[in-house]
Amino acid sequence: MIYELCIETLLFTLKACESAASANKWLIVNVQNIQEFACQVLNRDVWSNSTVKELIRRRFVLWQVDIIPQNQVITPFERVLFEFLLITFILYLSRR
Repeated sequence: MIYELCIETLLFTLKACESAASANKWLIVNVQNIQEFACQVLNRDVWSNSTVKELIRRRFVLWQVDIIPQNQVITPFERVLFEFLLITFILYLSRR
């Protein structure tokens, strides 16, 4: 299960990086767990703020990634593995 999730997310990461590069913008990746209240607060209070939205829109592509899709349970090891692979892949793409 986690490996299919990783592959799917890495493909979306590649598309997000290509989209940001073609728009000549930086990519911001917001890795979140929607089940955690802090992530919901971030979405409600930060990303929805009109000043933040305008700043992001001008210079960045914002991509939000849920580390645990709805109705899926992953182990702590799988969560760390997923986060590590995602960050490593983004760093790899940024150096190309």
